[in-house]
Amino acid sequence: MAEERRITVQVPASTSNLGSGFDALGMALQIHSRYDI
Repeated sequence: MAEERRITVQVPASTSNLGSGFDALGMALQIHSRYDI
């Protein structure tokens, strides 16, 4: 029987294009996107 492997990828969330900052301003958030493969 084949062994099952699981991979979890967790990426921090961020925002870009805040107000009039266009691509120069961003903000890191304390939430994450999590993907289980």
